Parts: sequence; C-alpha cells; structure tokens
Amino acid sequence: MPFFDDDEPVFKKQKWGEPRYAYNPRNPVGMFLIVVSLVVAVVVLVSMRHKSPTESKPYAPYPSTDYSALLRSLEAQRTASSSPTATVSATGTPRSAAASATTTLSP
Repeated sequence: MPFFDDDEPVFKKQKWGEPRYAYNPRNPVGMFLIVVSLVVAVVVLVSMRHKSPTESKPYAPYPSTDYSALLRSLEAQRTASSSPTATVSATGTPRSAAASATTTLSP
C-alpha cells in the first residue's frame, strides 16, 4: 500500500476534541502544506532571534533626575537677562541692553 493516496482529502476532520480540520499527511498536497508550515515557522523563529532589538541596540538607562544643573542654568539665564549689560552698538559706542532693545532703525 503506497503512503500517498491522491484519493485522500487534503484536510481531515479530527476524531478527538472539537470538530476541526487538520492537514492530511496521506495526501501529497497535505504533506506539502505540513512541510511548508514547518519551514515557515522555523524561518520566522530564527529571523526573530537574529533581529532582536535588544541585542542590536540595548536600551539606554533612564536619565538622571538631578535637576540642580538645569535649575542653575535657568537661574543664570534669568539673572543675565534681567540685569542691564553694556553692549557695543554698530557705531562703536557702548549702550545698555534695554536701550538696544528699544532702538528702531530709521531709513
């Protein structure tokens, strides 16, 4: 008796559990579908292993929650912008920062 029989159906109803269908290994098409399913499953698992994002780029640790350096720089910016500082104008004469901000250009 040959193993493959073209008269066998591709899908066979399972005899146990819920009434569902499975590939029939006695049909050549059913055996082909079994082999293709296994090959696809192995390729997917191997490709998932080789393209794992945790191995290619490890996650960076969370940034430090020490905000003292940020607060110091913000405080320095605030004090620098609130205090009038002397700036040099285009004519070469020193002016205050408040005066240079309010100066308008005349044509």
